[in-house]
Amino acid sequence: MYNGVSLFFDCTFRCVPTGFKQCMLMMVYDQASELFVPVHFVLCSSKVEAMYFDILELIYRDTSEKLEPCDVVCAFEMLRIQAIEKQFPIAEVIGCLFHFKQAERRQMKTTYSIPDAEDRVAVEKGVLDLLTVIEPNLVPRHGIRWVNRTIRAKCATAGFAYTRIKWK
Repeated sequence: MYNGVSLFFDCTFRCVPTGFKQCMLMMVYDQASELFVPVHFVLCSSKVEAMYFDILELIYRDTSEKLEPCDVVCAFEMLRIQAIEKQFPIAEVIGCLFHFKQAERRQMKTTYSIPDAEDRVAVEKGVLDLLTVIEPNLVPRHGIRWVNRTIRAKCATAGFAYTRIKWK
């Protein structure tokens, strides 16, 4: 029986063979070594929820339908999260903080052209990451306002201007 295990799913897009969109990796937490151990590598030709669900279904079948994780860690990607919640309804899905910060940084650079100095302030521990631990309904009104004030204060302390127009 595989009850109560912790799973970690990650995908890479940069190093896949021609014709594939991504490689999905599933790791299982090994209590003896206290490490996540790679178990499945799956080359994927799309990035849709049905594909993620099919992969999870095949992995479930490979374990003789005995895989019942207590938690699953993955990137903040809605389609993947929805597939995980469908396949493992009792598991708690936990968003990976590294991937959250990586996605935020990419958005700041590509969409809003936030300068490097401000970008570094935003991804410091205790700034944007606090949005992941407050009630979701508080994020738009209170969380964002708090993050903006914190970034502005840290920029002033560091001696550079907060580019308010870009942070809207």
